[in-house]
Amino acid sequence: MGGSIAFLYGIAVGSFLNVCICRLPEEQSIVWPPSHCPKCNTKLKGVDLIPLFSFLFLRGKCRYCGAPISCRYFIVELVTGLLFAATFLRYGLSIDFFAYVAFISALIVAFVVDMEYLIIPDQVWIVGIIVGIGRDIAQIIAGSGSASRIPLPFTEAALPMLPSIIGIVLCGGTFYLIAFVSYLFLSPKTKRRWRNTKGLWAAAT
Repeated sequence: MGGSIAFLYGIAVGSFLNVCICRLPEEQSIVWPPSHCPKCNTKLKGVDLIPLFSFLFLRGKCRYCGAPISCRYFIVELVTGLLFAATFLRYGLSIDFFAYVAFISALIVAFVVDMEYLIIPDQVWIVGIIVGIGRDIAQIIAGSGSASRIPLPFTEAALPMLPSIIGIVLCGGTFYLIAFVSYLFLSPKTKRRWRNTKGLWAAAT
């Protein structure tokens, strides 16, 4: 029962993720204007926005202008629902469940936007950082987690640090190093092209 509820929750979140995927790369608001057909700009009604079912009922076409609807909308909703259900079955209703489904949502947006636009919006990794730090703090408050201790060189002291912050430094530093080293081997023409993007390459320059 819980897994089914998590699945329904996930497909609803997946519908919102589709909005983020469409609008974040264009630097548009994700709350305004309301959902509309990108072809005819007709405002969509509630019956047009039911996750999964609207796509199937409309046979992948806009009700108003007949323009095809990308199957990406259906796939994102379905995958999000399945991942939410799987996460619930693994962690139950817990701090980890809410943290991981939020992180999964951010990764889905990052993956699809990167495939379609070759960029990763800043909002995605900012959400990931907030989720990671929030999870650590929540677990410490709940008594199920603790801060890591980083030894200070040449002393016996140790600096308390949230595990998520350590992960941010290590993972973020690794990706930045990969981008920077790769950038050194690009041709001048490619360097100029990538400087105009908002992706990993641009962050390294």
